[in-house]
Amino acid sequence: MPVIPFAEWLPDLPSLNNPGATVARNVVPGLNSYRPLSRLNAQAAALDNYARGAFSLRDKDGNTFNYAGDASKLYRVSSSAAIDQSKAGLPVQGYDLGSQENWEFAAFGNKLIAVAINTPPQIVTLGGTQFADLAGSPPNARHICSVGKQDSFLVLANVDDVGGDSLVPNRVQWSAAGDETGWLSGTDLAGQQDLQGNGGWIQRVCGGEFGVIWQERSIWRMDFVGAPNVFSFAEVEEGRGTPAPGSVTRSGNTFFYLGWDGFYAFDGAKSVPIGANKVNNLFYSEVDQSRFDRISAAVDPIQSVVVWAYPTGNSKGNGDPDKLLLYDFNNNRWAQAEVDLELVYPALSDSVTLDNLDNFFASLDEVMPSLDSRQWMSNTLLLAAFDRSNRLAFFNGEALPATLETGEVNANPGGTAHVSSVRPLIDGASAASVTLQLGTRQRQTDAVSFGPTKSLNDIGEADFREDARYHRFRTMIASDDGWTHAVGVDPAIKPSGKR
Repeated sequence: MPVIPFAEWLPDLPSLNNPGATVARNVVPGLNSYRPLSRLNAQAAALDNYARGAFSLRDKDGNTFNYAGDASKLYRVSSSAAIDQSKAGLPVQGYDLGSQENWEFAAFGNKLIAVAINTPPQIVTLGGTQFADLAGSPPNARHICSVGKQDSFLVLANVDDVGGDSLVPNRVQWSAAGDETGWLSGTDLAGQQDLQGNGGWIQRVCGGEFGVIWQERSIWRMDFVGAPNVFSFAEVEEGRGTPAPGSVTRSGNTFFYLGWDGFYAFDGAKSVPIGANKVNNLFYSEVDQSRFDRISAAVDPIQSVVVWAYPTGNSKGNGDPDKLLLYDFNNNRWAQAEVDLELVYPALSDSVTLDNLDNFFASLDEVMPSLDSRQWMSNTLLLAAFDRSNRLAFFNGEALPATLETGEVNANPGGTAHVSSVRPLIDGASAASVTLQLGTRQRQTDAVSFGPTKSLNDIGEADFREDARYHRFRTMIASDDGWTHAVGVDPAIKPSGKR
C-alpha cells in the first residue's frame, strides 16, 4: 500500500476514506506536513487577575511597549515586570469591569487609548507612567480603532453616551481629524453614525485606510469621503456577523473571524468560508457558547498562521480557554492544540541582554528558548499569550507532545487486510520519541478499537500483525525538539481474506 500522508485535517468529514487527517493535535499546519508547536514560555511578572485584553506597539524612537488589562487595572508589561499604570484616584476595586467585559486598545500617534464600556476611555503617552481619562468628553465604548492614513480618526463603537442617549450599541462615533480629544459632532469633522437595520450590537471595529465594522448579524465598510458626511457607511454583508468580538483578527487587508456558522476570511468586500466541511462542526460541538467573550485571535506573523483560543465545555465553566485552532491561510489547512491560557495576541519582544538574563535563569544552560531565538531581539513581532498564571508568555518553549491520526482505510474491499508493520515518516524525530497505535474495526457500526502502543524497532518500524477490515494509524511524538516535519505513515499491509 502506498504511503498514507498526514494530509489536511478534516475532522468534520467521516473517518472512512477521509482524504485528510482525523486528528492533528499540538502541531502547526503546513503545505505537505505538520510542524511542532512549542509550549508557552512565561517571561513576565503576573497581572493580579486574568488578562482581559493586551496590545503591543512601538514609539517614534523604536522603543517597544506591551500593555495589558485585567478586571481592575491597566499595566505596562515587560520581560521582567507587570507595572500598574492605572489612572490615579481609582477606588479600591480599580476599574471594576463587568464579568464578561474586556479591554480594547488602539494606537493614536505616540499615545495608546484603552476602552471598556463602564469606564471613560483611558489614554497614556508612550513612555508615560500612568493612564488618565481621555479629554474632550468622548463616550464610553466597547470597541476602538483608528481609521485613515494621514489625518486619522479615532473611532469608538458600541458606546455609552453618558448624559446623552446612554447605551447605543449600534453607534459609531469618531473624533476630529488627527485629534483624539475632539468629540463635538460637526466640529473639525468629528461625528457619529447609528447603523440601521437588524444587525444588532456592534461587536468589533478594525481600522486602517478604511474601517470594517462587525455587528452580530452584519458587516459594514466605513470609507472616508470628506465634508460634510465625513464617512460613508455601506452594509457589505447582510445577515453575517460574529458572536465573538475577540475572534476578529487580520493579516494585511484580510480579516479573519468567527461567524455564527463557522470561520471566514473577509477581504473588505466579501466573506469567504474557510472552515466549512473542515472544522466548523467540531468547533461548535466543543466551544462553551456561554463564554464567547473569552475567545481571542491573533496572527502568528512568522508562520503565517491564524490562532483562535477558545474555552470548551471542559474548561470548568470559568471561561478559561483550553484549546486552540490554527489556520494556515497560505495553504488553507488547519490543526488543533490543547493549551491552557487566557488569551492570545501578537506581542513585540523587548530587548534582553546577557547581563539581565540573570533575572530569569540561574545559568545559561537553563535559558529557554535558545539565545538565537527571535524573542531575545527587540521589536520582533511574535505570537504571544497570557498563561493561566496571568503572565505574558511566548510560544517558544519545548515542543508539545503531538498526535496525528490518518483517516480510516479499507485496503481490501470486500475482505480483511493484515498490517504487519508501520513506518512513521517524521523528519528529525528521535526513534525513542515516536510511538504508534493501530485502530481497527470489522464493521462501520462497531466502535474503533486502538491496540497497545508500539515503539519503533531498529529499522524504524512499529510491529503490529493485525487483521481487520478497517484500519487507521495514530502516531504520537513526545516532547522532542528535534523533529521538523511529520509527513505520514508507510504501512506494510496486504489482503488477508474475504468475508
